[in-house]
Amino acid sequence: MKILVTELFLSHIPQGKESFVLQKMSQFVHEYVASKFNMSAMRAGVSVREIKNNRNGLRIFKLRINKGDRILFTFDTDRVRSEYRQAILFLDYCHHDDQAMRGRMIGVSNQQVEEYLTSEESIDEFIDQQYINFDYDPNRVITRVINVETMGQLLDEREDKAVYYLNDEQFECLAPTDAPTFIFGSAGSGKTTINIHKAFILAMQPIKIAYFTYSSYLVEDAKKLFQKILEESPEYRADELLKRVHFYHLNDYISQEVSIYQTVSYEQFRTWVIERQPLLLKQLGLGIYDIWKEIRGIIKGMIPKEWIDYRVNMNEWSLASDLVEVIVKKV
Repeated sequence: MKILVTELFLSHIPQGKESFVLQKMSQFVHEYVASKFNMSAMRAGVSVREIKNNRNGLRIFKLRINKGDRILFTFDTDRVRSEYRQAILFLDYCHHDDQAMRGRMIGVSNQQVEEYLTSEESIDEFIDQQYINFDYDPNRVITRVINVETMGQLLDEREDKAVYYLNDEQFECLAPTDAPTFIFGSAGSGKTTINIHKAFILAMQPIKIAYFTYSSYLVEDAKKLFQKILEESPEYRADELLKRVHFYHLNDYISQEVSIYQTVSYEQFRTWVIERQPLLLKQLGLGIYDIWKEIRGIIKGMIPKEWIDYRVNMNEWSLASDLVEVIVKKV
């Protein structure tokens, strides 16, 4: 069973309560599964209410943690892709610090939902008002994907890799195509995540997959993420998929596996182009350094800032002469 958890939820858990909240989440999920996804059949100790009158039509439920804290979740997952339609989506953690709260639980209804005294009634009314306009858009909210078996790792500070729900733009990059796909994006935009998901999809077929990157660190990073995706997908045979996907450092692969070739420096490349490819150079209409940047940028997956040409037409700007001098000196 898939579980979706927003980063908003994780960021709102009070410091020091992480383990306690995770325990409550895990307990609720396991009991929900044990009751065959029927909340009314859950044990008497589970306390859930629905937020009233959400203006976006989102059914949000409040799981009571204590007198002032609630875990907000939904089963209303029409906003996500079909493979997550049976998931529980944890939306937010609501912490209401009210020192005047008093009272205790006084019973259980036939829906196994506890009723609260007046002090907690006012808190629930306050929460209902706070979330009356709340909505969830997976394209705008960062959302983690986990499953029941791996919930224990959710708040583990040592866990440096997480599987995230791909937004629509990222998911489109995984569509089958006969042509190569070039993915361009800023740091943190999900390029590596998309590539590893693509490797995971391709590994479903009985073929070998090679993933190349430019440093040993990135190789290990990719391996960890792929392993994490396998952990969150217990419905697949991880041992079979691991055999099909191989991760390589580009230079190591060239030197060890394809020993007749070796990487070259810019000066070697420049000499080779001038001596061996003068016609190609003329046809492309590009400088040698520009060609080198393009090739290296594609292989490495990045273009250092010093490779980018910044050109500003100074005639179009009215700048003070002393500012122009500073700019010229900096350049």
